[in-house]
Amino acid sequence: MINLTCSWLGTHQIIQCGRSNSVIIILISKVRFLLTKEQMKLIVNSMVISCLDYCNGLYYGIAEKQINQLQVIQNSAAKLISGKYKYDHVGDDLHNLHWLQIRKRIIFKI
Repeated sequence: MINLTCSWLGTHQIIQCGRSNSVIIILISKVRFLLTKEQMKLIVNSMVISCLDYCNGLYYGIAEKQINQLQVIQNSAAKLISGKYKYDHVGDDLHNLHWLQIRKRIIFKI
């Protein structure tokens, strides 16, 4: 019973995080031409990445599908900062931004 509740809470948290961060990323992308790369990195770190890091130690053991949902959010944020398009590869950008992938962030928190 406890695992079922924790799983539901984790799923609910991931859905809410995805919705709110998608809106934030869209809004930032509309004004990105007004911001420098450093300003955009600061805004994305404070609004998007902090939400991804919130309670991510509790995400240990969640389904691969849910981890992928969080990874999509992080990839979108990295693409926004680097100025890449939807289908561009983002692996090097995560490294340049000094961001760990979501799975590694979860393990790092533990």
